[in-house]
Amino acid sequence: MIYRFADCKLDTRRLTLERSGRAVRTEPKVFDLIHLLLRNAGNVVSKESLICEIWDGRIIAESAISARIANARKAVGDNGKDQKVIRTVARRGFEFIADVSVEGEDASGARTVSDQLPGCETLKIRYARNRHGKAIAFATVGAGSPLVHVGPAMMTDLEVMWREPTIRALFEVLRQHHELLRHDHVGSGQSDWEADSFDFWDHAEDLGKVLDAAGWEKTALMAVSGGAHTALRFAAKYPERVTRLILVGGYVTGRSLRSNAPDPMRTLLKAGGAPQSLSLTEAFMLLYWPEGPMEALRERARMVRSVAPEENTLRIRDAFDNVSNAGLLGDIRCPTRIIHGRHDGVHPLSEARALAAGIAGAELVILETANHWPLPGNAVWDRYLSTVLEFLGR
Repeated sequence: MIYRFADCKLDTRRLTLERSGRAVRTEPKVFDLIHLLLRNAGNVVSKESLICEIWDGRIIAESAISARIANARKAVGDNGKDQKVIRTVARRGFEFIADVSVEGEDASGARTVSDQLPGCETLKIRYARNRHGKAIAFATVGAGSPLVHVGPAMMTDLEVMWREPTIRALFEVLRQHHELLRHDHVGSGQSDWEADSFDFWDHAEDLGKVLDAAGWEKTALMAVSGGAHTALRFAAKYPERVTRLILVGGYVTGRSLRSNAPDPMRTLLKAGGAPQSLSLTEAFMLLYWPEGPMEALRERARMVRSVAPEENTLRIRDAFDNVSNAGLLGDIRCPTRIIHGRHDGVHPLSEARALAAGIAGAELVILETANHWPLPGNAVWDRYLSTVLEFLGR
């Protein structure tokens, strides 16, 4: 949906804000705040509703709310004195008072806070058990044909990824067309952090347990980067349960098997919790996503440092670096589409070509980007979404 007001345009699909035709950088919570007020334009949004929506009901200092409101006003060209766009209603909350026009499928009427927020629970997490008795967290949203998004192990957290708009953007699109299931691998996120192994065949078995707990007999799979190792093994072992397979930024052979060069991400992670470590991680994210946007890289850097114990992350990095999927490709029978950036500097295009050549009937779609996979704000973002949805909707 696109909202136009004053000299601004806010695009909820691309997660962008423009003023006078120029992009305005906003942190995720400021973007969410503007979006919330826009959805309720002409109505007062209480501080309680702000806290429920933007901070998931956590205890927040008044100064934090005031700072986000000030940043939101600055982003849309307003200020606390004039209040021509965002008005403070004493002891009640805030109101978006500028004239707003809405473009998009649901432009017939924006949801009010009371419609959208029956409570602060925006994501309902459930649990399955693997053969070792470990808890596997998963959640489903949306409606339609089943689709599982498989992220790289030790790089996911259901709750964190759902809360941050730069990460959540893809899920919001997919849920409009599918019942979308995501899960955290054992060892990270909301799942049990005590992992007995970091074997991708075990991860595939765990995925089967999650599908059983969800009541799904079969599903399409969309795997990104290292998630491809789990998805390929599951599709090879349980071909009757996979209807379609999308691999984004996937690879056949791990870094250590392709080259003797050390994995810089592993080296960085092993540096531990030095004060500068988060900044270094943000810098390293540029190797994966040199085209940014930077806000998305910051969120991913925070995730890398917080969603799993360091020992688990290092063990999975070793597994990524030494994996080989060459012997699996001939066993994949479902329709398959591989999506890869032409200038991906982490896992080169040759790896995607090897995937496509090894899987019977597979299609390769090359995107003109250097990002490991597209992020909202990239020039290829819209084509990425249409490529995914077109294949899944056949």
